[in-house]
Amino acid sequence: MKPGLALVVAAACGRIAFDATSNVTSDAPIGDGRARDGTGVTFEDGPGVGCSSDAFASAPPCTGWGTVIATAATVSQANGLTIAPNANDATAIGGCLHAATAFGAGGVFADVGQLLTQGDTAIAITGAGVTFTMSAANGTVVGMSEPGQVSVPLFLYDASADRYWRMRPSGGFVAYETSPDASTWTLHYTSTNAAPATVSIELDAQTPAAEPAPGTAIFRAITACP
Repeated sequence: MKPGLALVVAAACGRIAFDATSNVTSDAPIGDGRARDGTGVTFEDGPGVGCSSDAFASAPPCTGWGTVIATAATVSQANGLTIAPNANDATAIGGCLHAATAFGAGGVFADVGQLLTQGDTAIAITGAGVTFTMSAANGTVVGMSEPGQVSVPLFLYDASADRYWRMRPSGGFVAYETSPDASTWTLHYTSTNAAPATVSIELDAQTPAAEPAPGTAIFRAITACP
């Protein structure tokens, strides 16, 4: 990536420590498959063969897609996966965990509706013992982490421009991207660890510190393509 303006963030984040980033715009092709999320947006979602998508349309949460994660948090589902960590609890975490699935050309992407105002909102994929994470701290900055980093690149979060978050294989590594419409994507970072062939997927919101008003995180949809 072409280096951009360095940005140092002093605020603490329980999952990652941020340091710098830059943005590169890409229109990476992701196939001709189609899926529809819970908001009525149609988008390309990879090769279109065997893709799984959940718009989190009705209760109980995570049914048919994964299993619930809930420690000191309320997880509900109605037109979106809603996660509300308990206030003043440094152990609070909620979300969904999806079992191992093929990590194909279309990758894994989420329609992110709302971030915690205090705490971390994240999507993570894990394969071959390596975890790749996109995590927003306090609703303001998104960091892209993987093992072995000296510092974690970040970008300032924009609810419109960064509505969709995606991680996908690219040249044998993992590309971290966002999009306003799931059509035109901005590449923020490419991993140095190799892209695994199979991954588990986790959507979560957590408070690594005791926060008085963490707020609520909402994921509108998740799609994974083999």
